[in-house]
Amino acid sequence: MMRTDHLLPCIIDPIPSCAIWGGIFTLIDATGGSPLSIRTWGKYTVGLWCYRASICPMEAIHGRRSVLQ
Repeated sequence: MMRTDHLLPCIIDPIPSCAIWGGIFTLIDATGGSPLSIRTWGKYTVGLWCYRASICPMEAIHGRRSVLQ
């Protein structure tokens, strides 16, 4: 049976770093001429969060850290 005690930290822990990196990527877009918007920040933040939240359970299933992190 698969352990599920790791799922809550996998969902909550990446939020602050994804919000920060989403802001950085939004600012990089803005320097290229795109308008600053919450929608752009949200797309980057949610995209990064989805990636991080999906990697964490895969690490638990395989028993080792991802090569990409």
